[in-house]
Amino acid sequence: MSENHHSIPVDKVPDCGVSKHQKIVITATQHFIKYGYANATTDGIAKDAGVSKGLIFHHFNSKEDLAFEVFKQLLNIDYGMDKFIESISIENEDMEITDLKAFIEKYVRNTINEMQTNVVSSLLFMDLLVNLKNEEIKNKIKKLLHYYLSQIIELFK
Repeated sequence: MSENHHSIPVDKVPDCGVSKHQKIVITATQHFIKYGYANATTDGIAKDAGVSKGLIFHHFNSKEDLAFEVFKQLLNIDYGMDKFIESISIENEDMEITDLKAFIEKYVRNTINEMQTNVVSSLLFMDLLVNLKNEEIKNKIKKLLHYYLSQIIELFK
């Protein structure tokens, strides 16, 4: 992702009831999409979110922490991990192992289709995975992914 991708505008997020925390996350997402994680700056994010840079660091310890929040929201909003776990728990009562395999295959196919239709989010997701260098944040990502996997496994015990 580079600055040459000008097809995605970075707009100021309107107030309309959105918390400052969420405005920062939305604006950071826009900046990470437009400029890539490595080239996005907290100065630019603050300016377009209409907040001070200090407020960003009041909500997030670092740019990496902000990126982790974006990552979490991508997992939940674009890839529906919470919905997936919820749907498994609802269907789990009568599900056999063969049904589980079919269910997971269906989910993976749907996720791949979603990734193809939501290319921008997929590129951002990959950019964050590749460019986050902070070991603490990488460990948070691993723990988050492990959490989702353990929730799924727990449902089938």
